[in-house]
Amino acid sequence: MLLSGGRSWTTIRHTALRLTLEEVPELGIRPDINAFASNAHTSASMLRKTYLNYMDAEKTAEKARTKIKPSEYSLVGNTKDK
Repeated sequence: MLLSGGRSWTTIRHTALRLTLEEVPELGIRPDINAFASNAHTSASMLRKTYLNYMDAEKTAEKARTKIKPSEYSLVGNTKDK
């Protein structure tokens, strides 16, 4: 079923789950994740697989980007130097 603007309930649910876990990260930790998953009519493993693992990977990449210093070297050649 589509809502006004062409959005589906699935899209709204996905967005709500993702934003809630971003704003309240402690909901991703036991025992809160079990209650949160139950309230959302899903499983804790689905929340981990679909949202939390992805969010952790983003945070790890962000930390690495802040620590890696800019370099003159690149895997792609600079055509201006040739």
